[in-house]
Amino acid sequence: NKDFGGFVMPDQAVTPRYVVQKTTQATLDFTAVMAMASRVFAVDPSEQLRDLSPVCLEAARNAMKWAEKNPAVIYKQPADIKTGEYGGQDIQEEHFWAQTELALAEGNPSAVTDVSGIKPETPQWNNVSMLGIISLALTDNQLFGETKNAAVTLLTVYADELKRKSEISPYRVSLDFFAWGSNSDVANQAMLKLVAMKLTDDAGYLPSIQGDVDYILGRNATGYCFVTGFGHLAPMNIHHRPSGADKVAEPMPGFLVGGPNISVMNDCLPAVRRSSFPAASYTDSECSYSTNEICINWNAPLVFVLGAMDARK
Repeated sequence: NKDFGGFVMPDQAVTPRYVVQKTTQATLDFTAVMAMASRVFAVDPSEQLRDLSPVCLEAARNAMKWAEKNPAVIYKQPADIKTGEYGGQDIQEEHFWAQTELALAEGNPSAVTDVSGIKPETPQWNNVSMLGIISLALTDNQLFGETKNAAVTLLTVYADELKRKSEISPYRVSLDFFAWGSNSDVANQAMLKLVAMKLTDDAGYLPSIQGDVDYILGRNATGYCFVTGFGHLAPMNIHHRPSGADKVAEPMPGFLVGGPNISVMNDCLPAVRRSSFPAASYTDSECSYSTNEICINWNAPLVFVLGAMDARK
């Protein structure tokens, strides 16, 4: 939509929607996802998905060709578009991720950039290079031996740093800054430590991972289980349009909310008072998109982490 829609059910969301601009960054992200999908579908038990594998690979190749011909098409928000802008001038991380996933899909190690230049960081919507590192570290393709080893080292060194942070944290988490979607950082850090544990077979990561899970499920400064529908104190007023419009008091269950946030403190009118302590700067208010929003980029790592932990039973 040109502007944010109201809290209505999907069948009532009839305002026209627009594809605003094709950009290099979005194209590279598409390349990476299609290339990874091609690898995953190629070994799927379903014949239909196996048949989809080459289609995805061709889409990835075509997208990469377009990105290479258009290396600097950066998104610029038009004046009449009022929804959130996902900006940024740097495309190097998207390019590394796309290049890596396509190289893995094609079995071509020479197409991967030297990983020594990658700064290890927690994955976020605007920081995707570690997604390529994870894929390289987990590949079983022997052709990528040297690059894989470098990726494993980079990832495990960073995971060790996260583990050390959690060991001195009052809440036993690696998180040390509460930005927008801080719960996504907790979930993604747990994901990195899970991958490191798989790569090294070192159960020493487990207490730190468990600390992240415990934090999300209620052992935090707010006392909230940040997943809807669970625990004795869970979010009831999430910033999620169907949950706010379906005339059911409880929100849809199983959603992870954004969590404490000191980057945006005034998102409700009239203003809702929030704690000045970073770890407690959260409000269970429908208007608080900065703390109670539902986004796929923090629910996805939550599913990964909970699935992995459940599989350890």
